[in-house]
Amino acid sequence: MDIIAALEAELAEDRYGPLREHLAVNDDHLLEQLVKMRKSKHLTQDEVAARMHRSKTAVSNFERLGSDPHLSTIRRYAAAIGGRIVTRLDDFDSEVLDTEVDAIVSVSIKVPKSGNLPETRQSPAGVWETV
Repeated sequence: MDIIAALEAELAEDRYGPLREHLAVNDDHLLEQLVKMRKSKHLTQDEVAARMHRSKTAVSNFERLGSDPHLSTIRRYAAAIGGRIVTRLDDFDSEVLDTEVDAIVSVSIKVPKSGNLPETRQSPAGVWETV
């Protein structure tokens, strides 16, 4: 068996791969929404840092795309900007008993009627810019 066939076989056996991807996308979306809320309230990173009793660098690192903050840090940041986080846990296994796993993963992208796509250097919500 060549390496491509071995990788394809391994991926086919990984029914939780799409779930992990979905969860990661949700994490990124939550962080984007937190930063978007901070900006909509015209709060600076310095102000949020003071409310969190952390440094501005810590807030900047939290807001950086690809960061993986602790739940306690997410809660502290949300409280500092006056946000409330509501969580829900669903049983993935019970939802996919008779369903294709691929149907679980869905992405919704809004494209302006003009057909212009958002600049690729920004996240879908336009919160983060890559450096």
